[in-house]
Amino acid sequence: MDTDALLSYLEVPIMVVQENESMGVILLARRQPFLARDQRLLFILAYQLSKVLTTIQLFHQAQEQARQLEEINALLRAQEISRAEILNDVAQELRTPITFVQSYVELLHEETLGSLNPAQEEALRVLQEQAGLLARLTRDLSMLKAITPQTLRPEHVYMIPLLNQALANVQDTIEEQDKTIKTAFDPDLPLLWIDPDYIGQVLDILLNNAINFTPRESAITLSARHYDDHHIRVAVTAEVTDIAQEELALIFGRLYQSRLGRKYPGIGINLALAQHIITTHNGRLGVEAYEDKGNTFYFLLPK
Repeated sequence: MDTDALLSYLEVPIMVVQENESMGVILLARRQPFLARDQRLLFILAYQLSKVLTTIQLFHQAQEQARQLEEINALLRAQEISRAEILNDVAQELRTPITFVQSYVELLHEETLGSLNPAQEEALRVLQEQAGLLARLTRDLSMLKAITPQTLRPEHVYMIPLLNQALANVQDTIEEQDKTIKTAFDPDLPLLWIDPDYIGQVLDILLNNAINFTPRESAITLSARHYDDHHIRVAVTAEVTDIAQEELALIFGRLYQSRLGRKYPGIGINLALAQHIITTHNGRLGVEAYEDKGNTFYFLLPK
């Protein structure tokens, strides 16, 4: 090109819209002078081109982030499967020794191996309680892996009889601890397509947890209401709470040791089990805790 004959140049930067930085320039040169209209057209072209290039850049960044997230999700899924298998293996290995412990406890309790003095009877009572707790924890660990949508045995169930059965299951404990249970049921709750045994187990878990961490002579409320057009809400409300606000998002994690879990062993596992059961029913388990206002564990089930 004969540069001596050139009369004018026009240079417009191409900006990165996200970062306000130049990613290149458009440079024009010609023998005739550039008019203001030419400058405006070139600025418009540069602006449109910058938007296209920025969009392409963002698309590639999103693709890379999606790939990284998929790798992380795959790793988390593999870890979760591995952890579930380990817990299931541990539970299987514990069953036999726990059965032996419980059998010998029964022999001692029946005084088959000789009479016991009062101190030994008290020690045996504590041992029996702890052996029972260990047996329940082992059962819960096994169920975490065993419960799948394919293993459910759903049927059409009216919720109120199931709720009344759950209340009957804890009635003796309630009376022993001088506590009361209030109920609030919507009378027109619909038939639900659920596995009554598993949902009954969730009710047992929530009611027993509420009984365990409330003081004597306190009140617990069991409610079941329409939540929206598509769900019902079943809730257990206790008068006091031991759950810190920062623990609410973590309390259903498997084996998570909250202050509540440390005070009442087994809660970390059975809450994880309850959440697993409700999730398998396409529902949701949650908790609401307010200082000086008690806490509410609730679950939503589809109508």
